[in-house]
Amino acid sequence: GFDAFQDNMVKQATTNKVAWVIDATQLGLLPPLQAKWAAAYGPCKIKGNATAVQRKARDLAKAAYMKQMRLFIKSQIQNNPNMTDDNKLQCGVKPHKTTRTPVAVPNTTPVVTIEQQTGSSTIFNCRQQPGEDGSSKRGKPDGVAKVKMVWAIAATPPASPDFCNNSQYSGKTKSVVQFDTINRGKTFYGFACWVNSKDQQGPWSNLFGGNIS
Repeated sequence: GFDAFQDNMVKQATTNKVAWVIDATQLGLLPPLQAKWAAAYGPCKIKGNATAVQRKARDLAKAAYMKQMRLFIKSQIQNNPNMTDDNKLQCGVKPHKTTRTPVAVPNTTPVVTIEQQTGSSTIFNCRQQPGEDGSSKRGKPDGVAKVKMVWAIAATPPASPDFCNNSQYSGKTKSVVQFDTINRGKTFYGFACWVNSKDQQGPWSNLFGGNIS
């Protein structure tokens, strides 16, 4: 594979050096290394026929050739403004992406359950909706960086997350909330949502709640 790749790349760069404005000095460094590679690779083409010395000579020639090829590809192909992506593919080089894949806004809601209560400390477990990829595990959905929880300590359920005056983020699906001991015996209500790496929130979960022990 390497032999075919290097042969095609050098041929394409040589044939199109004027159109692509390839630096002649940089291109000129490749043929001598290519010749050494060809000479060292020849005896090793048939597997099992080469000696240990011949295989070592092949590996050394390839390493020296690849080192220069990487420099050439970076400066004369990947960063060449005169070459299109198709030109780069013509040389067997995969073009670098010039734009990042946008981060998707979460579109599912977490299912929140109370996993454990110890004194005024409460552990909440946030899982994916049943049927979603990975819903049987503890992992967050793809693209989700953290969980946001909001809650209020109140006698009646809040009408929406806007009425919750406490908030907390967690990078894990388990969130630990430490309630003040003065609130023991009171009731809390809350909502949760997934948040991506750009702090974009998904839809809020159903209302959940419990007693502070």
